[in-house]
Amino acid sequence: IIPPNQLTDLNFNIPYRAFVSAGGEYWNLQFGRDRVAWGSGETGNLLVGGHMQYNDFLKFTTYHDTYKFTSIAMAFPHPINYGYSGQTEPASGSIALPDGQQQIIDGIRMFIAHRMEFRILDIANLNVTESMMYMSEENTFDLRMLNPLMLYHNMYIRSNSNSMLALELEINPWENLSIYGQMAVDEFALPGEPTAGPGTNPEAYGFLGGIKGMLPLGSGVLYGGFEAALTDPYLYLRDFGDYNQDAGEYGINYVVGIREFTPSGNISIMEDFLGYEYGNDTVVMNLNAGYKVFNSFEVEGNLFYMQHGTHDMYTLWDQGS
Repeated sequence: IIPPNQLTDLNFNIPYRAFVSAGGEYWNLQFGRDRVAWGSGETGNLLVGGHMQYNDFLKFTTYHDTYKFTSIAMAFPHPINYGYSGQTEPASGSIALPDGQQQIIDGIRMFIAHRMEFRILDIANLNVTESMMYMSEENTFDLRMLNPLMLYHNMYIRSNSNSMLALELEINPWENLSIYGQMAVDEFALPGEPTAGPGTNPEAYGFLGGIKGMLPLGSGVLYGGFEAALTDPYLYLRDFGDYNQDAGEYGINYVVGIREFTPSGNISIMEDFLGYEYGNDTVVMNLNAGYKVFNSFEVEGNLFYMQHGTHDMYTLWDQGS
C-alpha cells in the first residue's frame, strides 16, 4: 500500500499459517494451514518437499522415546477445476479455466499418508512412509482411506488413487555429523513381472542422499554439506486409471495446485510438485559451506548443479509399447 504500489497489489490469500493444535505428553492433533516437510534434505525431500507456500491438512501424531507415528490428510483442488478433463470429458479437455468466484468447486483431491519413525541405538533414524493421492470427481470419499494402519496399495482402487512408498535413513556416527538418504518408490515391477515391452508400466524411483555437519571454530560455527538427488522420468506421474493418458486428461499424480485469488478478480492455480522441488527426470548436486558468528555475521558459499531431462510435470504417462 506504499506508493507506487496499490492496494490491489496485496496478496489476498493470507494467512499462510493458521491452525489449531491440541496435545498431551505423547500425542498431538493439528488442523489448519501450515508448511509441511518430511526429511533432512537441503535441496528438498522426495515425498513432501516443504517448498510449497502452505499446506491445508489434518494431522495426528503420537510419539515416545524411540518412535513416532504420524497420520496426515492434506487437501488440494481437484484438476477438473482448472482446465483438465477426466474420462467423461472429450480428450481435448473442455473444462473452462477458473473465472473468479462464480465457478463452483467440484471434486475431491487428498494426499493421505502414515509415517513411522524409529530411533535405533541413539545414532540412527529410520523412517517408513506410505502415502496415497486420492481423487474423486463425484465428491465422494471412502472413510476407509483414513485407516492409519492400512496398506494403501492393497486397496486396489487404481482409478481413484496412486500410492507411493518412501524410506529414509539418517545416521549420526559422530557429534554434529549427519549422513542421510531417501528413496521414493512410485512404480515398480515385482519379481517375475516384465520391465520392458508392450503393456509394461514405466518404473519410477527417486533417490536422494548427502552428508552435512558443523564444527565449533573460534567464536563461531563452521558448517557445510554435500547432497545429490536422482529422479526417474515418470516419478510423481501417472495416468487417470486407464493406463494411457491423453492430451488434456489429468493424471492421478503428485503434481498439486494451490488456489489463489488475483487482484484482477480471477482465480489462478499455482501447480507444483508435492514432493521434490525440482521434480522428475533430474539430477541435482549441491555443495555448500559457511561460517557463522551468532548475533554478529555469517558468510556462506553454495555450488548448485542440475541436469534436467525432457520429462516434466506435464508429460503424459503411457505404458511401454
